[in-house]
Amino acid sequence: MPEYDAGRMTQPADSCYEALMGERPYANEHAQPGARKLNFAAAFFAPREASTTPSALQPGLLATFRVFLLVTALTPALAWHMLETRLGVRGATFKVMSETIFTIVLLVYTSWPWWRRKMGRAFFPLALLVKSAQPVIGDYLTLIWFVPLSSREYFTLLSVLRNAIQFQFLVIFIAWQYDLVWPIITAVVFSALNAVFGFLFVKPGGTFFPLYVICITTHLGTAGGTGLAMGIMRRSQRRQAAALNDRNRKLAQYASVVEQLAVIQERNRLARELHDTLAHSLSAVAVQIEATQALMETDVRAGQKLLARALDTTRQGLTEARRSLRALRASPLEDLGLSLAVRDLAESVASRAGLKLDLEIGSHMELAPEVEQCLYRVAQEALTNVARHANASSVRVVLMQEDNHVHLVVRDDGRGFDIDAAADRCYGLHGLRERAEAIGATLVVESEEGQGTGISLGVLASIKGTP
Repeated sequence: MPEYDAGRMTQPADSCYEALMGERPYANEHAQPGARKLNFAAAFFAPREASTTPSALQPGLLATFRVFLLVTALTPALAWHMLETRLGVRGATFKVMSETIFTIVLLVYTSWPWWRRKMGRAFFPLALLVKSAQPVIGDYLTLIWFVPLSSREYFTLLSVLRNAIQFQFLVIFIAWQYDLVWPIITAVVFSALNAVFGFLFVKPGGTFFPLYVICITTHLGTAGGTGLAMGIMRRSQRRQAAALNDRNRKLAQYASVVEQLAVIQERNRLARELHDTLAHSLSAVAVQIEATQALMETDVRAGQKLLARALDTTRQGLTEARRSLRALRASPLEDLGLSLAVRDLAESVASRAGLKLDLEIGSHMELAPEVEQCLYRVAQEALTNVARHANASSVRVVLMQEDNHVHLVVRDDGRGFDIDAAADRCYGLHGLRERAEAIGATLVVESEEGQGTGISLGVLASIKGTP
């Protein structure tokens, strides 16, 4: 994935997209004209833009082509049988046999996967070439060997009409699979082939010559127009499919970036949890053990007291670590909802720290999950700090929704601290601000030494199920 600059994430949507993906969508549509030269050989034999293998074909193409083979084999056979019985024209057996052999060969060829692997890009062009040559060769031999000279112009006209219809379908198949230029080229080639075939038997000035010219001209116009229309439609569809694939690819990359950012946020949260639990507990235990080592040589009783205190601190740290693990396994928000989860949290912290609790919590607050998560985590971190650092006797927790705003207040009567002095070294405050910024909330921290601390969070209420 292309590298990106996280500092550009505050730019407008298109700039953010470019910053994440390394390019803008549809940038290739504005390339220089010389950058998209047409390679005729590659256009004919190469698969479409979204292909992953050399012989990749459009979905449903081969199945439809096989049905076309069967229909074009049965229809002429029945027609020639009617001509033989009603007009006395010989050659129906030969015609049926030749059509059957060609059809069986093409069906086997198009159905055998080995041929697709062996022929690669030439697989389908070869089938089209054989199918386009088969009616011309078969009709030519039939007219030469079996049709009387007096009836050849009439039967030539029928063959020209029949070939025009078959060539029309072949042009559609070519437009289905290949680029726009090839349906037009093949329409002209098929019309010329049909004209050459007819000129062998229809002479200028003959009875059917004007009708024959009309058929050839009409065939050229309809085949060329059909190829052009189908080619334009298929090119548009392929471009839309390529654009959709490109968007899906970039969306997958974007999802990967979002997932990485979510992992980073969760790591930061875990870092805050570990800082506020294990790090504090282990630091206290280390200090107490060092003091115990110094006192054990002079005052054994004092050393034992410090050792007992270190043991209590270790147990408290273990309890906090288990609490953090429980919080990771299942969120209280999912089980209780925001109001009950904050109430239970406040009561649990107050009971554990021996604090007098003043609660004012509203009910039936239907908020977006990210807002609920932020409010709960801010309340959790604020209450944890009160229990560990504030040396307070009481704490007040307010969680209310007024109109379209939600307010959370956690205030204690503890020792307070100097906000300016703690701004650069207090990891917990950085975590609170990060959470507030993530949902566009306003965080206010008020504290003075000896006057307690108050933390207020205000956020616009986002209802569940709305963006």
